[in-house]
Amino acid sequence: MTHIRTLMDQMIEIDEGRMKDIFTADQEGKSAKEIAKALKLPLGTVKKILGEEEELKEFTDSQLDVLARHYKG
Repeated sequence: MTHIRTLMDQMIEIDEGRMKDIFTADQEGKSAKEIAKALKLPLGTVKKILGEEEELKEFTDSQLDVLARHYKG
C-alpha cells in the first residue's frame, strides 16, 4: 500500500507541463500505459492523475462467512 506522502511527493515531481502532456495524450485516446512509457513515468502515477484508480479487491460472500464464523466467539 502506498502512503499518501509518497504519492504527494511523486505528484510534486511532475511539473505542470508534464501534467498537460498527460491530459493531452489522454484526450488523443492513448492508454495510461502508452502515456507512462512515452513520458517515462510510473504507470501508477499516470493512472492516479487520470483518475483511473486501481480496483479495490473485496471479500467474497464465502470469505465473509468464514470470517464471521471464525470471529463469532
